[in-house]
Amino acid sequence: MKGSIAALLGSLWRIRDAEPGFDVTIVITMDEETHQLAQLRYLTSVLEAGPHPHVLSLDAGFGYVSIANLGLLQMDITVEGNSVHSAMAHLGRNAIEGASTLMAALLALKPLVTQRESAVAAHPGTGMQYMQARLNLNQIAGGIARNVVPACCTFTIDRRLLPEETVDSARNEILAALEGVREPEWHVSREFFIPSVPPCADPLARVLADVLEAVTGSTGLYGDMLSGELPYAARSCWGGDAFATGVIRPENRIHGANEFVYESDLDQLVEVLARFLTGGQKEAA
Repeated sequence: MKGSIAALLGSLWRIRDAEPGFDVTIVITMDEETHQLAQLRYLTSVLEAGPHPHVLSLDAGFGYVSIANLGLLQMDITVEGNSVHSAMAHLGRNAIEGASTLMAALLALKPLVTQRESAVAAHPGTGMQYMQARLNLNQIAGGIARNVVPACCTFTIDRRLLPEETVDSARNEILAALEGVREPEWHVSREFFIPSVPPCADPLARVLADVLEAVTGSTGLYGDMLSGELPYAARSCWGGDAFATGVIRPENRIHGANEFVYESDLDQLVEVLARFLTGGQKEAA
């Protein structure tokens, strides 16, 4: 996002003496994939977005227009045990071992989830033809010492939803898998979700795609294997659609050590945004 913000500033400087084709409002929030919604709702009353605003996000891939994102359901599952000395394990109840039986049930469900595909095409750089659903176990915490049977263990479920899926259906499927395990005792200790929204139908997405092709030589309308609250906010708070472009490439190691973007991509995004914002469109943006 730092790169995209820099590119946006560069484009606005480039067109400082031109007449924009839009009434432009810039919104910069904290966080990126989650926990933006409260900020976006707070800003709604002062945005003057109009009846059907165009919402352009710059948190996306380079050289194409993103018209769909994955929804999200995250659940923390806490398993309850009974703590005793490890040598007297028969008198206790091991929460970590109990959690492993629940995780095994979810791993059995995982292939059924990940084989589901959206009708929305994915960018070729992802190595897939269409957007795919996801079910991952990404965190686990439990135990206090090597010689103590743990009384508690919590693990996280990260479920990414296709535009065609709902949070309720994903939640019910997960709970059914967990409830099919006889032991141990467990409960949902945290839940967070971002509803899926249909693909963007704003005609300006195609306009942006044409500008990208003219500047970068690449283009297309694709679904992103990312999640975020902006598309949902665009629909539920502002009555608009969200589309996106940016400077992310698969090799940029986003969220990894030494993440980076290419300087040439920043320069080209500056040109893309400058052309797009002065394109002579009359609708509010």
